[in-house]
Amino acid sequence: MASHRFSRNFSRRVILKGAAALGGLQIASPFIIRARAETPLRVGMVDPMTGVYAAVAQNEVAQKQSPDTGSIQVLKDSPYRTLADLAGKKIAVSGLHSQKTVSMQTVFRNAGVDPAKLQLIEIPFPSQFDALKSKQVDAVNTVDPYTTQLLAAGLGRVIAWDYVDAIPEQPLGAWFAKSAFTKSNPDTVARFNKSIRESIDYMMADGERARREVVAYTGLDPALVKDMPIIAWDHKVRLDKWQAVVDMMHQNGELQTTHKAEEFLADQIKPSVTK
Repeated sequence: MASHRFSRNFSRRVILKGAAALGGLQIASPFIIRARAETPLRVGMVDPMTGVYAAVAQNEVAQKQSPDTGSIQVLKDSPYRTLADLAGKKIAVSGLHSQKTVSMQTVFRNAGVDPAKLQLIEIPFPSQFDALKSKQVDAVNTVDPYTTQLLAAGLGRVIAWDYVDAIPEQPLGAWFAKSAFTKSNPDTVARFNKSIRESIDYMMADGERARREVVAYTGLDPALVKDMPIIAWDHKVRLDKWQAVVDMMHQNGELQTTHKAEEFLADQIKPSVTK
């Protein structure tokens, strides 16, 4: 199976093509930061460390409608047809507290299924294909390239599109830096933000060129990439979508207190904010 770097590391690294050296900017993916507290936050927005980290650039969102990168899949010949059928079943997730898993739990809850009744098994994305095929789990909560690989192999069947069904166009990728750094190095962070925006515009201007870049970076089969939904790179920050994610994380207990989306944004990203 191909590496998961397509959907995350690719999105982060290739978008930096042509960007200048950033002189020590400490960056991390937004929804995997662990807050350094007595109870580590395993997901998302940095709570209870609000103010320690701030988003300096956004690079990816979910699609407006399916198909999308994120999917809940069962075996093609499985008897499970609906989300309700998976109540009490084993589901492979990449992380027990990730934004993706919370999105999946939200989709189940919206379908009338208590997420507490799901048996979540933590399995890395690259191993989920075999776990499903060997029936170690009843379903997988996966992302591309595995979403497309399962379908192309005739092995999987989509039950739901977790990102899209939970919050369409929700932010999936952003760059965070320490707030102190953004304040003491405003020009460096501004150049970083500008590089991200220019790189995203370059990638989104030509879909076929973007797919060629994906193939060149990941080594994935061009035929597979051709069938994948193009990554929804987007530097425009929609506060309503960020707020929806913040609220979702709080409602699911991953954020201990309520927050406003603006609390997580550095000054340098604010020109990209749209209503």
